[in-house]
Amino acid sequence: MGSKDPHTRSLHVEEDAPLDERQFTAWVKQASKLPGWGGT
Repeated sequence: MGSKDPHTRSLHVEEDAPLDERQFTAWVKQASKLPGWGGT
């Protein structure tokens, strides 16, 4: 599942699929450094 905007990043998490918590945490930390996160 992708975005129509090439500047938008997303992560599709399926309800029944196992979640790689380590990778998810790394992704959130990386995303938090991008402009626009947290009102900046």
